[in-house]
Amino acid sequence: MKMLRGLSLTLCFVFILASLAACGGAAPSGEPSRTLAPLAEREPISDGVSYALLRDTVFADAVTPEAKDWSWEANESGVTVLKYLGSAQRIAIPATLDGKPVTAVADRAFADRETLTAVLLPDSVTSIGEGILAGCTSLEALRTPLLGANAKADAFLGYLFGGDSYTDNAMKVPATLEFLEVGGDMTKLPSYALFDCNDLRCLWFSNALTAIEDYALFGCASLKYLPTEDLETLGSYALFSCSSLLQLELPQTLTSIGFGALEGCRSLRRLVLPFVGGSATENTYLGFVFGASVPDFSRGYYPASLQEVVVLEGCTALGNYAFYECQSLQCVTLPEGLTSVGVRAFAECVSLVELRLPTTLTTLRENSFFGCVRLETLELGATALNSVGVNAFYDCISLTRVTLPDTLKELPASCFAGCVALQTLDLGGVTRVGKNALHRCDALSSVSSKEKVLYEDGNDAAERLK
Repeated sequence: MKMLRGLSLTLCFVFILASLAACGGAAPSGEPSRTLAPLAEREPISDGVSYALLRDTVFADAVTPEAKDWSWEANESGVTVLKYLGSAQRIAIPATLDGKPVTAVADRAFADRETLTAVLLPDSVTSIGEGILAGCTSLEALRTPLLGANAKADAFLGYLFGGDSYTDNAMKVPATLEFLEVGGDMTKLPSYALFDCNDLRCLWFSNALTAIEDYALFGCASLKYLPTEDLETLGSYALFSCSSLLQLELPQTLTSIGFGALEGCRSLRRLVLPFVGGSATENTYLGFVFGASVPDFSRGYYPASLQEVVVLEGCTALGNYAFYECQSLQCVTLPEGLTSVGVRAFAECVSLVELRLPTTLTTLRENSFFGCVRLETLELGATALNSVGVNAFYDCISLTRVTLPDTLKELPASCFAGCVALQTLDLGGVTRVGKNALHRCDALSSVSSKEKVLYEDGNDAAERLK
């Protein structure tokens, strides 16, 4: 049995599974879903494992063999471990031998020790020989300060297992290895470092991980956890086909996400990010991070599992096509400080049921919510909205109630056209309703306003109620 499953059972790491439907279940093809709990009441998506607890205990039973269990040699700079002679299965190399720091591990020092299940290398190690763990076919957990011969050498995990390049990772790294902790001075995961390590389930860094470079975790199909709280950059295809990730929380410190960084993350259900797209100013559509070269292609790249997106404080604008045709998306949380929503930003988000717009919002561009067929209510009364584009809510066929703010003075042409279920409309401070703005809103039973309203042609249903 693999390590994480075994430890989860033996040490009781597995808790009752949190609801995987953090924003409700998959939306049916008929009527809009009305079963969503308020966002504040929903459990975060989880696979039930406490990775912090796992990290603290996974090496807890490792022993530090005595000096007699090692073959080693010393020089002025420190000790080189030549070979492990003992029989323990879970071991920690001592930081010192004979009072001198252990600074190097020689070629094949642990090679072919098929019973080894955990190995810890101390941070004092600055040089690692070729294939030190080659043939360690039962290894489950590894802590290492280096992923290459030294700090300046190419860094890829397969080197420790006898590989010549990152393309050997999948073949050389044992399928049993599920837990990796990177120590030493490393704060970046280099390009291709864990390329195709498709059995790795949990990654930790002793220091703050600030960068995951291009292709660094490409093809890590079993990966469930990685540290992201200090990230500043996420490279192109960095998490390509990490198909076991259920959620990903990217921090406010992040400044850029590379093209296709999340492509193939087909189980991703919840995404937290500081901006939408590649950065706050470039490629500002979500499809970019999933591999869509232009916004119009995004639909085919979004994971069908993606249900919830949270945009962090600091984001002041959603760009054109920000969430365009993200058809599985059910709920979005937008931050205070956001002032504008771009052209077609949420157009054709056909599963969107819940959206909370911040009070700082001033502008909704053309077609911004076009075709959001399951959006039921729209609360804009507390916002600073003063500009709405044409067709902004065209064919939002499930909208039943709309409240507009005092700051908005005009509804443009076709703004709510086709909102056939709209029953209650509070126009707030609107004084002019443009041509066909309420066309086919035949279910209207209540229209209120604080100002005298001029209705242009095509708004008969509302005009009858004034």
